[in-house]
Amino acid sequence: MATTYQLSGRESPAIYQAVDTNPVTDSTVIQGSTSRMNADAILQKLGAYGRYQVMIFASLAFVYMRGSWPVLASIFLAADPGHHCRVPSNSSLNASVPGKVEEDGTWTPDQCVMYVPGSDHNKTQSCSNGWQYGNQFESTILTEWDLVCDNSYLGDLSTTIYMVGNTCGALLLTPISDKFGRKKLILFLLWIQGVFGVATAFSNSYTLFTVLRFFIALLNMPIALTTYVMMAEVFPASHRALPSVGINCFWGIGLIFLSMFGYFLRDWSHLQLLISVPNFLTIMYYW
Repeated sequence: MATTYQLSGRESPAIYQAVDTNPVTDSTVIQGSTSRMNADAILQKLGAYGRYQVMIFASLAFVYMRGSWPVLASIFLAADPGHHCRVPSNSSLNASVPGKVEEDGTWTPDQCVMYVPGSDHNKTQSCSNGWQYGNQFESTILTEWDLVCDNSYLGDLSTTIYMVGNTCGALLLTPISDKFGRKKLILFLLWIQGVFGVATAFSNSYTLFTVLRFFIALLNMPIALTTYVMMAEVFPASHRALPSVGINCFWGIGLIFLSMFGYFLRDWSHLQLLISVPNFLTIMYYW
């Protein structure tokens, strides 16, 4: 048995006392007052579903819920309300644009070509006068920058670039929370993402819109992952199943709200503003 000696100041002259330095392995001793408590035991003492845990869960559930908005907002931001070539003012639609008769007997105009003027309907050309869009939406990025026909791939390309941003953020930014803390990283990324989101609503070109959406995605996945980890860490391991499932339900609730927003707001810039501003509500989380 290894021993060492320490100086005891309780008596004078000083007395050196032998102390056993071997690790204690007896389970009965570990349960004594000098045992070191681990994090899970501390959480158990705080209560499995105590007021503190419920408050943290509710706060993080809001963060997790709004995370679904930028991911699927493109359904409304890049919606196609229907389109066809814009016809001259002195002509009619069926006289200027070819079409086909559907099974139900309705006539549908072609979306990307029109008759060459004076060709007696035997030659077609691309839409030389731009496009006429349906009235289902006031404005989308598709109608704003004519992302149709030869440019129709740009809408999907913007979504692809967004997903690339998601991947980069998950790999590069999420580990930072281990060094600086979950709360600090979540709040910092939320506020920066809010700035990018508001700026996106005022984009005046497709390129700027896509670049800003990339940075929104770059921040969105680290926010979601760090939020989930922080939520799990405030509950004891034996009680994490219910909140882990429950917080994912808020992702679905977020989609319900997004559907409502998209139904009532038919202008893409207004919708983009609405899904970005709530990020700044988390300023109160700082305290």
